[in-house]
Amino acid sequence: MPCCSLLPTCISMQPDSLSDRRHEAHPGRLVVLGSTGVLGRRVVDLALGLGFDVVGLSAGSNIELLADQIARTGVRVASVGTDQDRRLLTERCSCEDVGWGHSGLDRLASLTADALVLCIPDMVGVFAAMRWIEAGKKLICASKEVAVAAGAVMRAHAAASGAEIVPLDSELTALHLLLADHGAQVSTAVLTASGGSLLGRKDLASVTPADVLRHPVWSMGPKVSVDSASFVNKAFEIVIAHHLLGLPAQRLSAVIHPECRVHAMVGLDDGTWRFHVAPPTMDWAIAACLSGVAACERAQPKDEWQPFDGALSFLSLDPRADRAMDLAREAMNEGGCLSTWLSAADSVAVEAFLSGTLPFTSIVPCIETTMDVATAKSLGACTSTDAVMDAHREATNAARRAAEKLARS
Repeated sequence: MPCCSLLPTCISMQPDSLSDRRHEAHPGRLVVLGSTGVLGRRVVDLALGLGFDVVGLSAGSNIELLADQIARTGVRVASVGTDQDRRLLTERCSCEDVGWGHSGLDRLASLTADALVLCIPDMVGVFAAMRWIEAGKKLICASKEVAVAAGAVMRAHAAASGAEIVPLDSELTALHLLLADHGAQVSTAVLTASGGSLLGRKDLASVTPADVLRHPVWSMGPKVSVDSASFVNKAFEIVIAHHLLGLPAQRLSAVIHPECRVHAMVGLDDGTWRFHVAPPTMDWAIAACLSGVAACERAQPKDEWQPFDGALSFLSLDPRADRAMDLAREAMNEGGCLSTWLSAADSVAVEAFLSGTLPFTSIVPCIETTMDVATAKSLGACTSTDAVMDAHREATNAARRAAEKLARS
């Protein structure tokens, strides 16, 4: 690799509006959708620590934790998955306005706040996110499923409304930071992949969900753990960097970095490189997305982590990873609704693997088979949220048929 220099743990974040935010922004009002998941919990905790006024929360069915968060934040508006969950929550807390389903999320998206953090790991929150964008407000998007499926539409609506979309993810946030300082000079961008729980394992036919969920570095939910092992997670990040950060597909690539200390790299026009080095934790990324560099430093004190304690290694992607990346490039190059089909097919395949009906080695083939169906249909462009959801439903049905066929083979 050419001569490179190492950047501090945190730098400024948004290419178009946050490149000069070297000091912590004044905390504001925050809405968090998906507040009881692995990432949502950290968002709420750090937001409170940074002095944000959390004014709205949503969860699926973890009523006990949501009730605790409501007590801690004092929010007056919340939403849950079902009407039964709504009744349970009203019995356990004093929240004044508890909704459920899409109407509950829509109510949260109507609140007056400075930013909305989308942590729901499926398409449930897409309409609320789009309403937020159309209002011209800041969306912090941690849902890769939504960003892949609807990223192109989100970016187009943000351009029209003046909204700011910030991807929340260690690698994508790191890339965002690098682009803030070097965007005009960047000739290539590289995201790092941990390799997941199966790195170096040769026999993948007998892989079980328990094997995949034991990630050696990161603490993650089931779906993203599977996506990490299959490298679909990295394929998603490449698509998101294209959709939300506006990078051409041909300038994006990935390498395996098992130590998870370097999160992204950019090669500049002068032949030098810039790396973003940070701890393998989401705290610094969350803080950077919320409040900029000063908050990032507070969330991850420098004296608690030594970035160069041990070797840093970078490995080329193996054929399994290459296959997932090829699907990402196909989705970016073809455009239309193919990214939506990619996102939907992966959700179906991962669900089938976790339930024990689909082998791990059939996850990527299931996605590929589903995308072949989409290509044969000569899909048109997805220019609205309704079009995205229609494509997602069609892709989900096609993926279920593909998964059933692969499970029998």
